[in-house]
Amino acid sequence: MNAVCNSACKKPWKTEEPEEVIRRAQALVEAHMHFTGRAHAFDFSLDGDTLVVRGRVPSFYLKQVLQNALKNLEGVRCVDNRVAVLSAKGANYLDNGLS
Repeated sequence: MNAVCNSACKKPWKTEEPEEVIRRAQALVEAHMHFTGRAHAFDFSLDGDTLVVRGRVPSFYLKQVLQNALKNLEGVRCVDNRVAVLSAKGANYLDNGLS
């Protein structure tokens, strides 16, 4: 498991409907410059106050960018980043059939 928790938060987390937290996570990813038009490629679920993210990205860098974008989302204490990295060499490596 690759989880990051926001332990710096001192206030209690507000209880929200899971669907609302997931909708905001999708909107945040869709608005991010690295993921615009690609939010549908990720699957979000909520397990208590942990946001679980699944999907695939071409690099470890983008996996970390995604995790950092989501870690301060209101209603989420932890992000369980289950996103798979397709290639450590990036998308162009895969696109050229070099894998």
